[in-house]
Amino acid sequence: MFDASHELFVTSNFHPNFDTLTFPKDRPIPFLSSSEFHDNTLILRAPILAESQLVSDTRELTSTSQMLGYIAIELDLSSLRLQQYQEVFSAILVMVLGLSCLVSSPIDSCTM
Repeated sequence: MFDASHELFVTSNFHPNFDTLTFPKDRPIPFLSSSEFHDNTLILRAPILAESQLVSDTRELTSTSQMLGYIAIELDLSSLRLQQYQEVFSAILVMVLGLSCLVSSPIDSCTM
């Protein structure tokens, strides 16, 4: 996670080169999410907006003054990593479906 001045705010793991994850420092943070390919990796970036700014007029949201920062995610596109991503996504999907079934109806109606 990077702040509005493109400085590292917090990270979930060690990365030897954070410069590949940041937007260029001389450009403002884009309002929309973006993606880039570098070698065998995909870098996803999404801006962080203040919650109060989400209800304001969309013309005002193009101003970079309301950007709190952005999140950058680096995904390894090797076949082994893609299989791991698929397994994690499937496990989370099954968990969410199971929890939604329990919350929305009694346990007896969730069994098939």
